[in-house]
Amino acid sequence: MAASSRRGCTCLGVRMRTLMKPRRADQLSAESHRAAVDPVSAQLVSRLARERSRFRLIVHVSQISILVVCLLLWQWLIDAGIGMAFFFSRPSDIGKFLYEAVLTGSLWADTAVTLGATLIGFVVGSVLGIGVGLIVARSPTLDAILDPYLGILNSLPRIALAPLFLLWFGLGISSKIALSISLVFFVVAINARAGAIGVPSDYITVARTLGASEWQRFVKIVVPGSVPSIFAGLRLGVVYSLLGVVTGEMIAAKAGLGVQLTFLAGTFQIAGVFGILVILAIIAVVLNWLMAVAESRLLRWR
Repeated sequence: MAASSRRGCTCLGVRMRTLMKPRRADQLSAESHRAAVDPVSAQLVSRLARERSRFRLIVHVSQISILVVCLLLWQWLIDAGIGMAFFFSRPSDIGKFLYEAVLTGSLWADTAVTLGATLIGFVVGSVLGIGVGLIVARSPTLDAILDPYLGILNSLPRIALAPLFLLWFGLGISSKIALSISLVFFVVAINARAGAIGVPSDYITVARTLGASEWQRFVKIVVPGSVPSIFAGLRLGVVYSLLGVVTGEMIAAKAGLGVQLTFLAGTFQIAGVFGILVILAIIAVVLNWLMAVAESRLLRWR
C-alpha cells in the first residue's frame, strides 16, 4: 500500500515536471526576446532623439546666422555709403535706441498699453468667435442663414473702419480694443465653423448609435475635433489683434507703441521707427510661441 502510494506520488511528480518544463521554456524565451528587443528599441529611440536634437540645432544656427549676416550686410552698406543712413539708419543706431529705451524706461508704459489692449481684444474676440462658430456649425439652418452675412462682414476692410471706431469709442483704449475684437472675431469664428463642419460624420453616427445625446456628441466629438482648426484661427487672430491695436494707435490715441511710431516717423527718427518695429516683432513672436505651446499641450490626445 505504501509502495503503491510512493509510486503514485512519483508518477504525479514526473507529470508535473513534464508539464512545467514547456512553461518555463516559454517564459525564458519571452524574457530573452524582451531582453533582445529592449536594447534595440532603446537604441532606436536614442538615435531618433539625437537626430531630432541635431535637426533643431541646425535650424536654430541657420536662423541666427541669416539674421547676423543680414545685419552685418546692412551695417556695411550704410558705412560704405552705398545706402543712405537718413532713410535706412544703421543696426548699431537701432541697437543704441533700444538700449537707451530699456535703461530709461521711456517705452515701458507705451508697451504695456499696446500689449494690454492686444490681449483684451484677442481674448474677447476669440471667445466670441469660437462660440459663434461652433453654434452656427451645430445648426445647418442657422449656418445657411448666416453664411452670406459672415462672408460679407469678413471681407470688409475693417482697418478702414478705424476712424469710425474712434468716433464711436473715443481716443482711449476702448476704440483700439473694439477694432481688435472686430479683426479677431471673424478669423476665429470662420475657422471654428470650418473645424466643426469638418468633423467626420462617421464619428457622429457611431456616437449616435451608442446612445450619445446631441449635447454629448457636441462636447465629446465636435469640440475636440475642431481644436486644430480653432488654433489655426487663434494663431492668426493674435497677430491681427496686435495689428488692429497698433493701427488704431497710429491714427489717434493718447498712448501706445503706435503713437510713438507715428511721432518718430514724423520727426524723421528712423532708428527709433525701426526700434519700435523690433519691439512689435518681439511681441508678435512671443505671443505666437505661447499659442504654439498651448496648442501642443491641448493636442497631445492626437
